[in-house]
Amino acid sequence: MYHRSDGLNADVLLTTYDETTTNEISVPCFAYDLTGTVPDKSDIMSVISGNVELMTGDNEESRKLKVNQEFNAMGNWYSVVSVNFKTGIARIEASIIQGSSHNPVFALKVNAEETYSQGDTIELKAEPTIDEKPVGNPTLIWTSLNPEIAEVTDDGTVTFIETGICGVRCHWKEHNVTTTVYFEVIAEPTAPEYICEISGSDTIRSGKSSVYTAKFYKSGGVTEDSSITPLWSLEVPNEIKTMVNMSKQIGSTVTVSISNGSAALGHSFGLNLTDSTGQYHSTKTIKITSLF
Repeated sequence: MYHRSDGLNADVLLTTYDETTTNEISVPCFAYDLTGTVPDKSDIMSVISGNVELMTGDNEESRKLKVNQEFNAMGNWYSVVSVNFKTGIARIEASIIQGSSHNPVFALKVNAEETYSQGDTIELKAEPTIDEKPVGNPTLIWTSLNPEIAEVTDDGTVTFIETGICGVRCHWKEHNVTTTVYFEVIAEPTAPEYICEISGSDTIRSGKSSVYTAKFYKSGGVTEDSSITPLWSLEVPNEIKTMVNMSKQIGSTVTVSISNGSAALGHSFGLNLTDSTGQYHSTKTIKITSLF
């Protein structure tokens, strides 16, 4: 039986980095045995040397520990010498790294655009690193500095609900590292208006033809845009398909002809107008009438 009071230095958090998985391993434990972790004096200098044995539970996290992994605890840097498991207990033997002055650099970066539109939803991604090596299992806490402008969920999903300037803060809990990104939220852009029309007669007499003209307008439908090339097509019922023909497409105009004959009388067909981008759409319904 082991009692917590047996520890010489209780509540040690052994935290090390696994380069293979890019994850941090954090194991709460206590020092069970300290051997020679005191200055070794000579005539010239003093150094800290020795070993320490840590005890913790046999669990999923402690099973990730490996020999030669380094950690900082009790004022020194240690290297894991061995890890042994027995009766639910993990014994970790570690040796002081003499003369180590390693101070790891913890950094946190969040990538995002500077401007978003009202109503947009994005998922922010944080990039925590230790000595520029990525960490795959950080505990991140997201906070909106302006919740009336932007709302953020626990996984970093941000919804921009109002216009203005806002900030979102990301906090890396394990190492108390925080970074903040700021955004400008602009009004939701107005969808452009693509307006076009077909001018010409709504009827064509059997045996005759009619000329139709395409007109395209810039946003708002006021200023005509003559730089767009029209694309014409027909929607004709099968029974009169051979009697309706489109020809003489010149510039913005097209000629539609109807063959002579009574079979087409009373039928209607569609004349479609679009452009190469497919943004413009208009259809004119045309009826075939008698000569008389």
